[in-house]
Amino acid sequence: MRRAGLVTIVWLGIVWSPAVNAGVDAATGPCIVHGTIVETITVYDSAQGGEASVLLTGTQRWLELSSFAAKATRVHLKSGTTKPSLRVDGFADWSSVSIGSQHDVVVASPLLSIRATVPLRLVESGGTVTASPRNPTFRDVSATVTCSDLRIAKANAAPPPPSGGSPRISVGKSIALFAEPKGTPALTLEHAGEPSAVGFSAYESINGFVRVRLVRDVLLDGWVRQSDLVAPGPTGLGTVGTFGMGSGWGTSGSSQYAQRDTEVRLGPTPTATLAGTLEKGARVVRWGGTKNKAPWIEIRIFDSDAREPPGKAFFVREGDLGSKAP
Repeated sequence: MRRAGLVTIVWLGIVWSPAVNAGVDAATGPCIVHGTIVETITVYDSAQGGEASVLLTGTQRWLELSSFAAKATRVHLKSGTTKPSLRVDGFADWSSVSIGSQHDVVVASPLLSIRATVPLRLVESGGTVTASPRNPTFRDVSATVTCSDLRIAKANAAPPPPSGGSPRISVGKSIALFAEPKGTPALTLEHAGEPSAVGFSAYESINGFVRVRLVRDVLLDGWVRQSDLVAPGPTGLGTVGTFGMGSGWGTSGSSQYAQRDTEVRLGPTPTATLAGTLEKGARVVRWGGTKNKAPWIEIRIFDSDAREPPGKAFFVREGDLGSKAP
C-alpha cells in the first residue's frame, strides 16, 4: 500500500461485542492480551514445530496471549480456569486465535480503517504494536495500535454493504484511491486475492471519478477512477459463512482429585511432552488402560474444556492423586 498526504476525519463507530471478562494488561512492558476462549485452540509445546499438547475449548477458560514477533507463526499462550483444573503454558498458531480492536483502527483517515472486531495479526517491536487484518482484502494494510485497545473476541460477521449504492468490482490487481475526485492518488491498494471477489458500492460520479465504499475487514470510503471499475457478472458476489464447534466424551473409571499441583504429560514417562499443570483440587477420572506404566496413570480431566489431542492421552503420577479433595 502506497500513501500520500491526507486530511483528517473521524469514522463512524462500529458496534463491538467483547468476550466475557475480556481485559488487557495495564502494566507497562510487553503487550499481553487477555480474554476468554472464543474458538477451539490447539496448544503446542514449542514456538515452532513441536507436538500438539492440549486442545482448549469452551468459554470458561481465561487466556493470555503475548510474544507477537514479526515472522512468528505462533503466539505464546497461557490458560487456566477460576477453579482447579489444567493450567496451560504453550504456543498457538496465529490462525487459531482471534484478537480484535475495540475501535476501528485508522490506517489513512478519512479513506481507510481496519474494522473493529476483525481478527488481527500483531507485530510488536520496540514497544510499538502494529496491527493488520489476519485475512486481508488488500496487501500491506496496517496501523499502530495501543495494547489497551486489544481484546480476545469472536469476529462478528461483516455488516451488509452500504445502502443505496450500485455494485462494482475492480478490473485490475490494484486500485488507486483518491481523497477527492481530482489530483493524485492518496493510496494505491493491491488486492490480496481475486479482484472480482471484492464488491464496492458506487455512488456519485464526477469528472471520471466514482465515490465508493467498502465494508469488509476494512472500511473504505473514497474516490476511484471510473475506468477502474466494472459492474459484476450475473453470478454476483460470494457470501461469508459462519461455523461452530462442539465436542464431548463420556466418563468411565474412578473419580479422584489432585492432591497437589502436578505435571500432566502426553505419555507415561517424565520425558513425554508436557501438556500443562493439573492444579491442586482438580477433579479427574482415573482411566484404566494398557498404556499405564507405574508410577504414571492415564486420566481424563473431569468437567473440563481442556482435552487431549486426537490419538493422545493425559498421564499424571499416581501418587499425586487421592480419593478426597485436598
